Order: sequence, then structure tokens, then C-alpha cells
Amino acid sequence: MALAIILTILVARDRINKVAANNLVSQSRNHVNIFLRYNEINDPRLCNALNDDLIYLALFHATEQYICKSNNFDGVKNQDILRVFDDLKGEDKKLLYNKRLNNDFLYYHSEITFAEKAYSVYMIFNAEKIFQFLVKTNNSILIYIFPIFIISTLLSLFGAMKMANPLRSILSKIISFSNIYTKDNLISEIENSTQSEWEIIERSIDESEYTNRKLLSNLKKESSKFYTLLESISDSILAIDSKGKILFANNAFVSSFSKRTTKVDNLNYIDVIRNHDLMKFIESSLTSDSYSFSAEFAIEISEGKKKYFYINTNPLKDTAGNSYGIVCIFHDLTSLKMAEKMRSDFVANVSHEIRTPLTAIKGYVQTIESIRADYTESEKEILQTIVHNCDRLTSLFNDLLSLSTIEAINEVELSEINLHELTEQSISDTLQSFKDLQVQVNTTFMANEFISNPKMVEQIIINLVSNAIKYNESVSDIKIDLRWEENEHNTFLYIADNGPGIAKEHLPRIFERFYRVDQSRNRNYGGTGLGLAIVKHLVQKLGGKISVTSEVNIGTTFKIQFRKDLVS
Repeated sequence: MALAIILTILVARDRINKVAANNLVSQSRNHVNIFLRYNEINDPRLCNALNDDLIYLALFHATEQYICKSNNFDGVKNQDILRVFDDLKGEDKKLLYNKRLNNDFLYYHSEITFAEKAYSVYMIFNAEKIFQFLVKTNNSILIYIFPIFIISTLLSLFGAMKMANPLRSILSKIISFSNIYTKDNLISEIENSTQSEWEIIERSIDESEYTNRKLLSNLKKESSKFYTLLESISDSILAIDSKGKILFANNAFVSSFSKRTTKVDNLNYIDVIRNHDLMKFIESSLTSDSYSFSAEFAIEISEGKKKYFYINTNPLKDTAGNSYGIVCIFHDLTSLKMAEKMRSDFVANVSHEIRTPLTAIKGYVQTIESIRADYTESEKEILQTIVHNCDRLTSLFNDLLSLSTIEAINEVELSEINLHELTEQSISDTLQSFKDLQVQVNTTFMANEFISNPKMVEQIIINLVSNAIKYNESVSDIKIDLRWEENEHNTFLYIADNGPGIAKEHLPRIFERFYRVDQSRNRNYGGTGLGLAIVKHLVQKLGGKISVTSEVNIGTTFKIQFRKDLVS
């Protein structure tokens, strides 16, 4: 800014000098023109035009000439005076130093026409007034411009200081972002660097652009790999935002659910999914964006064609942990369901077909027993063994049929249950099979009623209580504690016994079909190994959970959690 002001002053000073010279020449030339218009050229009054400014005037036309000069040129030949005009070299005026007169003069030469004659006009002006004017101008410049120059300089310095810190901060960030300098000695490197700040910034930007392009290329490659991976997964995948708009859907989902188009991006999920229950499930998952949900659904894909899916939803979260949608994984269970149905149908048919001849065999054995009264002990033992095994097989097939029936249930009938009545009746029915044992069942009710399926709850109680009795090695001191509790969302059933307990390594498998903790345990009551499996399936059909804790030689406790949000 200061340099610009200095240049402006110099240009203005030169311009003022030219203006002053032009004014001086213009006044004298106009005076000569006016004089010649009304007087002859040889009129001696022409020399009256000379003054303190114009000190030499000469007019030439062919052989005619008229010269006026002031005392400044006394003793100076006219040829010497005119020789100076040769230095103008085509210029109309010039400020030159006359060595002979030891002074500066303004020389002017031009052509004028008078009475149809062209005259060469030579004028010499005293430059003292011009210099005086320039001195006054310089003083004015110093008086008015110098303070402005000082203020501008200070403002420039202040502006430069204000720009330095942001520039240094920008430079530090750019260099730390690029890897030109190490982070620890960043400032010292900048201070000792031979490059200017702008060169360092330019270099940093170039390197950052190269790095960004490389990162973008790698990102595109990884994105392509990830997209290919998602498309190759056989399970259907659907990602939607918090407003229900589809963010992503793989080919498996589109082929299963989209009938109208192969592109579902930016559509709402309700435009693709037509199952009312599934839409409610997804809506519930969206509103509860901090939890994962899972459920099974039977969905009609096309007319007459139904598929079964196990659907799991998980929230989508950004880097700040805020949820912006969910991702749904659809695992196709159709083949598994068909296999289970075939197995269930087979078990049901086999159970039915085998129970009929078993009933006949048992009936014939009982008839044989009643025919004679003098059977030997060996014969009686044989007959009793046949009856006992018929009962065992019947019980086994009954359990298999029960399990198959439970698995085939799609909708559970619900009603309000009086826990006192149901529990007491279940215990009473169970103890009828163990009249030869001394069993003490203690009941505690901290909940009175809840909505569920009475038959299923009754079977759960009977199976767990009968198991506690059957596998208790004591015959005279069997104690069972049955307790009902509740909270805002759930009702809990606890059944604890004082039996031999279960070792920890067996606990994860006790709900498996036909799994026995100890094959040598009491077989007097012919357990099938399906009782706990049936209990687990009943609890799951009711939307609950079952767990077990046990200590060897102390006892076992089963905990069943029933949901309270079921509506009859």
C-alpha cells in the first residue's frame, strides 16, 4: 500500500509539472495569435508580449523573420539560441538546461498560419515560475500526503499482522493434514524453511489433492467389494432410514418382495412390503431405535405362495452414536419349515399308527392275566414287563405327538388365568401319580392372575413338578417350592426342588430332546427325555423365556418368564 502511494505521488507530481508548463505555453501562444490577427508581423509592439515568463520570441517565414528577446540573452547569438531547438527532435516543448546561460529554460516550437502563410514559432520561457510552482506543490504533498502515507503504512502493518496469525494457523493445519512435515516440529520447520508460506500451502494442497484422489479410489474399490458381498448373500437385506425410506436392498430382497420394479432405492418400505404384521414390526423397530428385535413371519410372496422368514432388526447409527434407521435381515425358513412339517406329520402318523397296536397288545396281556390266577412268578413278571413297556412306548409316542402338536401351533388362544386355582389343580393332578411318595409342595402367590393359555401353563407346571419328583432320590422327604411373582412387564414362575441337582456341564443341554443328565437315574416312572423339551416349546409359544440354575446335592430351580403384554 505504501509503495502504491509513493508511485501515485510521483505520477501526480509529473502530471502537475506538465499541466503547469502547458498553461504557460498556452497563454503566450494565444497572446501571439491575437496580436497577429489585428496587427502586422513586423509591428514592433509584438515584443511587448515578452514578460517575466516569455523571454524569447521568434517568427520565421522564408526570408522573413522577426525576433524579440529579453535581457537574459544579451550577448548571445541568435544561431546559438536556435541551435538548442534542435534538441526538441519533433517534440513541441521541452525543459532543457542551457549551459551557455547556466540556467533551465522551457523551449517551445510550433507552426502557426497567418494571412495564408505558415510561420515557425520559437518561444523560450523562464522556468523559474514552474520550479516555484513545483516547490509549492511538493510542500502541499508533504503537508497533506505525508500523514496519509504514515497512516496507510501503519494500517498496512496492522493488516499484515492481522493476516499473519490466520495464515500461520491455516498453514499449520494444511501441513499437518498433508505429510510434508512431522507434527512435532511443525512450526520450527516452517520458520526454517526456504519456501514461502504460499509455496508451502500450494505444495500441501497439491499433495492433499493427490492423497484425496488415492483415498477416493480406494474407497470406491472397497465400496464395490462391500456391495458385491451384500449382493452375494442369500438372505434378504433391507436398510431403511427413520422416515421409512429404503437406503439399500440387495438382490435377494428385491427378487422376493418387489413385484413391480428391480429398483427400490428411495421408495418407502410400505410400497414394497404388503404384510400388515411385518409393517407393524418394522414400525415398532424404528420407534425403538436402540434395541434389536427378531420374530418369525409367514409372508405371502405371490398368490398361493407363502414363505417363512426369521427377521432380525438392528439400529443403524452414525459416528456420534445417533440412530438414523434400521437394517433388517430376512432369513428364509421356508425349506426348514417344510422339513419340520414333514417330520411333524410323520411323527403324528407314526404315533397314531403305533399307539393302536400298543393298546391292543396291552389289552390282550391284561386279558391273559385275568384268565388264570395261578401264574408262576416268572410268567407274571413277563406279563408285567410287556404291560410296562407298552405304557412306556405309549408315553413316548404321546410326548412325541404333544411336541409335534405344540410346534404346529401358529396362534395361541389366550384367556385370563386365576393362578391359585390353576396351580392347585395342576399340583393335585400331578400328585395322583405319586401316591406312594411323601411329597411336600409349598406354594407362594405374589401374583394373582395374568393372560395366557391355561392348558399350556398347566402342562408346564405338571411337567416341571413331576420331573422334580421323579428324579429325586428320596422317597420320604421330597420338597418343592412353587412361587409366582410379577413386575410391570412380566409374570414369573419359580419351581425349586431339593433333589440331587444338575452338574454345570449338563445345564446348556437339558432342554434338548431325549437328552438325559444321567442314564442310571431313577427309571421307575419311565421318563422319555422329552419333558423339558416340551416345556421349552410351550414357553416359547407363549412368548416367554425359561432358564435353570442348579447346584449338585442341593437342588434345581427353574425360572419361567411370561409376558404381560399378551391380549386375549
